Amino acid sequence: MKSLEEQVLIFKALSEPLRIELLRIIKSKERVCVCELTEKTGMSQSKLSYHLKMLLDAGLISIHPEGKWNFYSICISSFQKIFTSDFISELFLNNS
Repeated sequence: MKSLEEQVLIFKALSEPLRIELLRIIKSKERVCVCELTEKTGMSQSKLSYHLKMLLDAGLISIHPEGKWNFYSICISSFQKIFTSDFISELFLNNS
């Protein structure tokens, strides 16, 4: 069971629609380079970094450095510890 602080970080991270969209993009590709996220969102890298840090701090994504690039992937186990499988499926349903 996650602590109250950890749960607050998760819900805070999920309170921003843009971060949910980032999660969907990352999940659709299994792992995504930050350059691809900037391209898909049209966001500056500095603004994107802020949102990715919120997701990282909440334990919802993980980072995998490879050379000069950082790749991000979903930490599905974090979702499974706090949400039902139906909610997780709906969260990652691509509505675009």
